[in-house]
Amino acid sequence: LSGITLILINLSMLFGQDTTLVPKLKIRKTIVYTSAALSSVTGAIGFNNLWYNDPKVPFHFFNDNKQWKQVDKFGHSYTAYLYSDVIFQSMRWIQKDSVKSIWIATGLGFVAQLPIEYFDGRSVDYGASWGDLAANFVGSTVFVSQNLLKNKISIQPKFSAHLTNKALFRPQILGSNLSERIIKDYNGQSYWLSFSLPPSSISKIPKWLTLDLGYGAEQMIYGSDAENKLVGFRAYRQFYLSTGINWSYIPTKNRALKSVFHLLNYVKFPAPTMEISKNSRLHWLYF
Repeated sequence: LSGITLILINLSMLFGQDTTLVPKLKIRKTIVYTSAALSSVTGAIGFNNLWYNDPKVPFHFFNDNKQWKQVDKFGHSYTAYLYSDVIFQSMRWIQKDSVKSIWIATGLGFVAQLPIEYFDGRSVDYGASWGDLAANFVGSTVFVSQNLLKNKISIQPKFSAHLTNKALFRPQILGSNLSERIIKDYNGQSYWLSFSLPPSSISKIPKWLTLDLGYGAEQMIYGSDAENKLVGFRAYRQFYLSTGINWSYIPTKNRALKSVFHLLNYVKFPAPTMEISKNSRLHWLYF
């Protein structure tokens, strides 16, 4: 997500619907539309330079649904949800109708990832993927369903990542520097669904405490299990049970902090975590 978009969502969350704190509506629209255009262009260029260095070929499809233990698919859903939310908050800032904004944001959240499929489809090593498109649809659908049915976010997707030594085996694919490894190395990525705990008679349980269910995979140098076995690796799935924070429940009247808290809800912070896998174990702190 580009810095421009992050600034945009901070502005929209900071000012909200309070017209006494924001520029005139025309100026707000200019800010939103200009930022969105710049974000789309710079994001597409940056992603193309980061991920695709091979020669371009005619557009084609490729079935990658069995690769990388589907960690990449979770990433697509997470990003589609995040994009939809960014667009929705921005439209609230320019005072668009709430229900209509939800639908527009959902559609644009899906469309925002289409350039990735185009780049994939032109890459000799990849190909456009129906599985990726389905994952994008799932992420946007979860966003619209929660906002339309409950008018609040009850299940929050989150992301965490840590560095692994697997990138050292294929740095051109899994990343050669810090930023690339976080984005490309699926071994270190985990995707979460964070559930707010129901009201309890035990008053000592803080309202902001969440139950987090996570998914990841390890031992992946290549996308397929067969390729990994050839080089001595046995890819396996990981399921996680942890706790987290719903930053929306942290009391504050400061609009800037509310904006920051909204963004923090997309990140899974280190916490004691139970890993359920072929190497089941307890992590005192897992990220």
